[in-house]
Amino acid sequence: MTPIPPFPAAAAMDSASGYQADPMKVAVESLSTSYLDGSQPTELDQRPEAQWPLPARLGPMPSADAYPVCNLEELARDRHGSAFLQQRLEDGTEPLLQYAVEQLLPAVPRLARDIFGHSVVQKLFEVSTVGQRRMLAKTLEAEVRLLSGRAYGCRVVQTAVRVLPPDAQVQFTAGIRRHVMDLIRSMHGNFVIQVCIEQMPPAAISFIVEAVEERVELIASHVYGCRVVQRLLEHCPAAQVQGITQRLILDSPRLISDTYGNYVVRHVLEYGRVDQKASIIGTVSSDILRLGKDRCASNVAEKCAEVAMSGDAHELMCLAKGAFMCALLGEEGDHWPPIQQLLEDKYGRYIVQSALSHGSSDDRVMLLRRLQGRFPMINCRGGSASTREGKARKRKDRQNARREAGMRGEPSFPM
Repeated sequence: MTPIPPFPAAAAMDSASGYQADPMKVAVESLSTSYLDGSQPTELDQRPEAQWPLPARLGPMPSADAYPVCNLEELARDRHGSAFLQQRLEDGTEPLLQYAVEQLLPAVPRLARDIFGHSVVQKLFEVSTVGQRRMLAKTLEAEVRLLSGRAYGCRVVQTAVRVLPPDAQVQFTAGIRRHVMDLIRSMHGNFVIQVCIEQMPPAAISFIVEAVEERVELIASHVYGCRVVQRLLEHCPAAQVQGITQRLILDSPRLISDTYGNYVVRHVLEYGRVDQKASIIGTVSSDILRLGKDRCASNVAEKCAEVAMSGDAHELMCLAKGAFMCALLGEEGDHWPPIQQLLEDKYGRYIVQSALSHGSSDDRVMLLRRLQGRFPMINCRGGSASTREGKARKRKDRQNARREAGMRGEPSFPM
C-alpha cells in the first residue's frame, strides 16, 4: 500500500489570530467529521453527535475498505489521537480491528512504554480476538521484564495477562521467572506479580511461590512484598503455600507489630488452617495488653477477636477462644482487668468492640459484667456506651454548622 501523508492538509494555522494549531489535534478534528478514506459524510450522517467534544464526537464509522488519513502510531502517541483510536476500536467492526492490529503490531513494543500509546495497546488486547491477542503478546515477550518495571508498561502487561488464555499466559510471563524478587520490590512490578497470582492457574505460578518462600520473612514486612504474600494466601491452595504459612507462623511475634507484616498475619487468620489460626490467637492472648495498645498489633488482636469469637466448633478453636477470653477478663478479683484497660485505650477499645460484636450472647454477658464495675453506663443488652451516639450527634452538628456557614458566605473552618 502506498504510504499516505501523516497529516491532512487541514488548516494548521488560524488565519485570524496567527495561532499555530497542534497538527495532531487538527488531524483528529478532521477524522472526527470524515470517513477514514477522506470522504465527507452525507446529509444522512449529519447527526447531533457531530457537535460533541472529543472523544465522543467521532463521526460516522468507516467502511470495511477504508484507509487512514494519518499514521496510526503517531496518532496513538497523541493525547487526542489516543482517545480517538480507543473509541474507534471499542465501537469498530471486525475489518477495522484487523486493519488496526496489522498497522500497529510492529509499533506495539514502543507504544507500550508511551504515556498515551499504552492505553491504545491495552484497548487492542481487550477488544481483539484470541488469535490477535496471541500476536500482540508475541511482540512483547522479549520486553516483558522491562515493561513490568515501568509505570505505563506494567499496565499493558497486566491487561495482557488478564485476557490471554492459560497456555499463552505461561509463555508470555516466561521472561519474568528469573526476576521475581526484583519485581516484588518494584513500585510497578509488584502489580504484575499480583495479577499473575490472581489470573493464572496455581500450578503455573509455582515459580512465584518458590521465590517468596525463600525469603518470606523479609517479603512479608516489605511495603510492596506484603501485597504479594496476601495474594498468594488468597488464591493458592493451602498445600501449595504450606511452607510460606509455616514460616509466617514462626515469625508472627515480630510480624504482628510490623507496619506491613500485620496485614499478612491478618490474612493468615482469614485464609489459614485452623491450627495456624489457633497458634496466632495464642500468641496474641499471651501478651494482649502490650499488643492491644500498639498501633499495628492492635489490628491483629482485633482480627483475633473476630476469629476466636465467631463460634467455630473445632476443638483447637474452642481452646483458642477460651485463652482469648481469659486474657481479656483477667484473674478473678482483679480490680482493673485487661478488658477495662483496653477499653480506655485509643487502639484497644476496637478489640473489645470486636469481641462484643462477634461473641455469643453468653460471651457478651460475661464481658459486659466485667466492665460494669468501672463503666456503669454500659448495659448488658449490647448498648455500647453512649459515646458512639454522642460522637455521631457531634459530627452531625459540625456538618450542619459548616453547611450554614457556607450558605452565609462565611469561611468554614474545621470545628
